[in-house]
Amino acid sequence: MEEDENSLDQFRKQWRRELEQQLDETKSGDSTSQENSATNLFQQAVELEKSKKYFDAIRLYRRALQLDPNIELKIYQASQAHEQTTDDFSQNSSNTFQKELSLESNQICQSAYLPGTIRTGIHISSLPIEVFLLILKYVISSDLDYKSLERFGRVCKGFFLLSRDPELWRLGCQKVWRNNITTPQNPSAWRDMFINRCRVLFDGCYICKITYQRLGENSFQDQFYRPVQIVEYFRLIRFMPSGEVLMMTSADDLQTCVNKLKNLKNISREILKGSYHYQDNHVLVVIKKTQFNFAQKYKRKNSEGENSLTFFLELEIGNTNKKNFAKLTWKNYSVSQVRNGHEATSDYDLRSSTKYPPFIFSHVKSFHNESKGCLE
Repeated sequence: MEEDENSLDQFRKQWRRELEQQLDETKSGDSTSQENSATNLFQQAVELEKSKKYFDAIRLYRRALQLDPNIELKIYQASQAHEQTTDDFSQNSSNTFQKELSLESNQICQSAYLPGTIRTGIHISSLPIEVFLLILKYVISSDLDYKSLERFGRVCKGFFLLSRDPELWRLGCQKVWRNNITTPQNPSAWRDMFINRCRVLFDGCYICKITYQRLGENSFQDQFYRPVQIVEYFRLIRFMPSGEVLMMTSADDLQTCVNKLKNLKNISREILKGSYHYQDNHVLVVIKKTQFNFAQKYKRKNSEGENSLTFFLELEIGNTNKKNFAKLTWKNYSVSQVRNGHEATSDYDLRSSTKYPPFIFSHVKSFHNESKGCLE
């Protein structure tokens, strides 16, 4: 009898455990289904709210909160976890890509020739890295044509690494800002400095168009008729990496003006030449035009026989919707005139947007067709 009672108690305990387990599974399944339903309703409500259907969205929000009062917090936590996972994946992918990119091997790229193929020339992959870097210095040239370097880096993995060489970007930064730079701790930061730090652009010129109305003379036959003439001319500024600047004001066709700025060997008289330097996000331009007194042409030259005009321009470097550093806004403009040993300075009022509109950068491909030398 005792054995039968013990076996009956064990059967009852096992039966209770099975029932409790089934009840737990049923409850968990119901809670999971409720949470999924609440999530679907909440997401539908979000889409309706984006579509400006607020009445329907509020109705679905209420149904979702009735099923699960904490559904908004759960969805927010799930989204944060997903973003963290995505960031970790991106970081791991970037690290893996950097590990794969290495110039430890002797060859930059693989040859397309099969082993044992007889050929008369040498494949470019046989060149050492030092020769590649020297060639790239001529590609960039003294005009700082880094767009060509970026195009070179799109060819293959080895060329990409060569285009990111810190030495190439360091030389460019030193040429632009000279001694006004600090050495970054990370060598790869030279490229970020050259791209993101405020500076002027060299692969084109800055142009502003000035238009105003001028009254003409009265008609001989009709004294009440007086024509109105529209005057239009251009101001152009071209900056050089060497610290020089060219400026001209002309009413000629814009293409003709740009072609005049292209020829650096024979600069016409209407083009003024000066220098510039940076001050935070401003560029300060100084242009001096010297004129000799022709009355004293055959006399001994002295300081009294020299007349000069000095232009001082302060321009703020800004961005446009399509390009960084492509806008120059007037901040200060003054002219100092020296005549017969006497100096007079005039400051201009820049509040008129018609007389002093901002300069907008225009890319000119022909400016970098020829270069004077390599990057040094």
